[in-house]
Amino acid sequence: MKKIAFRHSRSGFTLIELLVGMTIFSIAITSIFLLLESTMKSVRISRNEVIVSNLLREQLELVRNVRDANLAKGAAWNVARIDDGAETNFSSGTFLIENDFSANVTKFGTDSTGNFSILESPVKIKKANFSSDEIEAKFQESQLCFDDYKRYIRCDSDAHRTQSGTTFASYTNIFPMYFGGGATGTTTIADENDNPQGFILDARVIVRDGNVYREYDAKTAITDWQR
Repeated sequence: MKKIAFRHSRSGFTLIELLVGMTIFSIAITSIFLLLESTMKSVRISRNEVIVSNLLREQLELVRNVRDANLAKGAAWNVARIDDGAETNFSSGTFLIENDFSANVTKFGTDSTGNFSILESPVKIKKANFSSDEIEAKFQESQLCFDDYKRYIRCDSDAHRTQSGTTFASYTNIFPMYFGGGATGTTTIADENDNPQGFILDARVIVRDGNVYREYDAKTAITDWQR
C-alpha cells in the first residue's frame, strides 16, 4: 500500500499574522498622528495666547500713553484725537485703536474751531460702528494686518484683508467709571462739571482658528492721576 504524506501548510497562518500586524501598525500610526495633531494644536493655541496677551496690553497702553502725553503738556487728561479730529475727547463707545507709525510725537494746538486739541498723535483712534453683534462680523470689521515691517496695523479695505489679513482682530470698549448697580442702578463718577472722572477700558482681541472664533478681554481703569 502506498503511503500518503501530509504536509502542513502555513500560508493561511501567515496571511492572518500579516493582517494582524498591519492592523497593529495602522493603530500605532493613527495614534501617533492624533498625538502629533493634538501637540501642534496646543502649540498653536499657546502661541496665539502670547500674541493675544501682547495685543490686549498694547490697546490699554496706547490709551494710557495718550493720557500721559496730555498731562505732560498741561492739557486736560481726557483729550483725544478721534476720527482724525472729528471728536476731541474720550467718550463712551467702541473704538479701533492702533499705532500711527507716520507720527512720531503728539502735537497740540488750536483746531479750526478755535479749541485747544491734539493736532497730531502717534496713536490712531477711530470710532467703530459694527454692523452686527456677531463675533464674525466684529472680526471682519476690526481685523489686523501686517505692514511692510511685520507690525500689526488695521486692515482698511476688503482687498487688503483678503491678501494680508492675520487671524487676529482687536477693538476697545470705553465707558465712564461708575459705582452702584443692581436694583438701584449705577451712578457715573463725575466732576463738578459733570464730566466723567475716569473711564473703564475693556480691550478685546478676537482670534480666528479655522471657522472657530475666540474672544479674549482685559480691563483696566484710566483716570486723572494728578488730581
